[in-house]
Amino acid sequence: MTPQAFRAQVASGATDPVYAIVGDDDHGKAALALALGEMVEEDLRAFNVERLYAVHAAVTPIVVAEAARTLPMIAARRVVIVLQAEKLFDPKKKRKGAEPAADEDE
Repeated sequence: MTPQAFRAQVASGATDPVYAIVGDDDHGKAALALALGEMVEEDLRAFNVERLYAVHAAVTPIVVAEAARTLPMIAARRVVIVLQAEKLFDPKKKRKGAEPAADEDE
């Protein structure tokens, strides 16, 4: 899907449950993620927009799934944004605070 089609879908409110925003343009990806967060009323974003940073060792696929299962609070929807999600699926990349793997040289 193109960024324009994505923005049109977000503007219509007929969004899919999950999006993977990929590409080399970090600024562009951040703008698209911000557009998703703006779907939630401004006063309710503190409760219903959650940003997880996959570079932190505490963010695991289970943590992401639990965040996605959390119901919205006083709103029609909840948005979970996982930044740098590719780090969750590439065990070779070190994440901040992660323990070194047993087979890595010290």
